[in-house]
Amino acid sequence: MKKQFLFCLVVLISSPIFAQTEIKVLSYNVLNYYGNTGSRADTLAKILNYYTPDLFMVQEIKTEVGFQEIVSTLNGVNSDQYVGGTFVAQTSNPGSSWKLQQNIVYNTRVFGLANESVITSTNRDINYFKLFIKEEDIATTNDTIFLHVFVTHLKSSQGTANAQLRLEQAESMRTAINALPANSNVLCGGDFNLYTSTEDAYVHLLETGLNNSLEDPIDMPGNWHNSSFPNKEILTQSTRLNSLSDGAGGGMDDRFDFVLHSENLGQNNASLQYVDGTYNA
Repeated sequence: MKKQFLFCLVVLISSPIFAQTEIKVLSYNVLNYYGNTGSRADTLAKILNYYTPDLFMVQEIKTEVGFQEIVSTLNGVNSDQYVGGTFVAQTSNPGSSWKLQQNIVYNTRVFGLANESVITSTNRDINYFKLFIKEEDIATTNDTIFLHVFVTHLKSSQGTANAQLRLEQAESMRTAINALPANSNVLCGGDFNLYTSTEDAYVHLLETGLNNSLEDPIDMPGNWHNSSFPNKEILTQSTRLNSLSDGAGGGMDDRFDFVLHSENLGQNNASLQYVDGTYNA
């Protein structure tokens, strides 16, 4: 589904790479972003000016032109230099006429890109990026901290068939996470389109005892699919009841957007760690 709300989390790095030791991360479904649309870029600039991330995890990119507009917009609100990952057209589900893509935009003062790849699934691609922290002495020591970033957009809508497609995408992503070195720093974010914490895709992603098991920083299980869920501050999806030319109506009555992190990022003594209480919808 399409929505208008953003969410973020902040991770704290303890090594003295620069004066600011907080890295801001933002994941956002940008709603079928074509590019060259004028007012869309203006609106995005307001959002990014309010919360300017060092790592921007983006879903629903329709065209490469649109993606470059997103990169330019982020550069326009910050004096730091941002670049994006390589735009690759969707390769999964080649028969689909509705192809959307994921990517990242990152602050080059903070990150470098070591590797990127596309993980295919039955419905949509999952985009993987291996980033490294730009330590002050990296040129002489060749030593740094790596952050493994997975950005995904799971199948939308209710129903057994759609839930099964979400599970299959989650399994593809989980297989790639399992293959990483033990104790890796992993962020897994995007528009998951999950309705409840009992859905198989969510349960699979948070399965314990695996290599680089994932955690949900919010940890508020339940049925997120209606406005009676008590913790409304974690709900996302849409800010409007009725559809306006594009995007979903229905109001803010689902928790579709997630950023999960590996157990390693939840350790208080880790060199790179999530700061408790900084995840906001």
